[in-house]
Amino acid sequence: STAKVYFNSQGTVPNANNSLVQVVGSNLLPADGSSTLQVKVTLKDNYNQQLTYGGNSIVFSSTAGTFTGAVTDNSDGTYTQILVAPSNSAKDAVISATVDGQTISNTAKASFYGSISLATSALSVSFPNIEATGSTTTLITLQSKDSSGNNLPSGGVTGIAFQATTGTLLASVVDNGNGTYSQALQSTAVGNTSTVSATKSSIAFSDTKTVTFFVANNLAGVTINC
Repeated sequence: STAKVYFNSQGTVPNANNSLVQVVGSNLLPADGSSTLQVKVTLKDNYNQQLTYGGNSIVFSSTAGTFTGAVTDNSDGTYTQILVAPSNSAKDAVISATVDGQTISNTAKASFYGSISLATSALSVSFPNIEATGSTTTLITLQSKDSSGNNLPSGGVTGIAFQATTGTLLASVVDNGNGTYSQALQSTAVGNTSTVSATKSSIAFSDTKTVTFFVANNLAGVTINC
């Protein structure tokens, strides 16, 4: 059998259909007008081999955010530029590029998330039905979201508090560092139903949940959700 060997010389023409547009690292950023990400073009030839030299003209564009500085020619067939996040607006961006005036078929995506939304953030409870022992607990969790419903990927939001109409909230709210906030709710010693809610700086989130404290020997009318 024979093997094909491709020699990539400086006379090689980049193929816009084989070349790649990529985001370097995470493609998820806050829409704060200052956070940045790096985008990259990797030029390839007709045989899908990466070019090993520079000198081509690359122009990046994005449907959200603003490019800053000049395109960096890394002299190895790759080119990079910095994209700055938009301000105060959750958006998904499609990032594209041209090489020597030809549109590269491949595109990349980035998501810019906004600030926490009272309307879209979601509450959950680990166990919606727990025995009314006076010591049994369930975990309340708030998933912070922006106005577009995107999960916020990190913590740091201040002023988060939980409320429950019955039962006892234990300790304090825990910032899990991943966009969620949690606190344990302890049952009453008698059968009861508790409405669970959350606030940010005393302003209520829209979502609420119900926790049922049931008496073990009296399950009539109680639906157990597992």
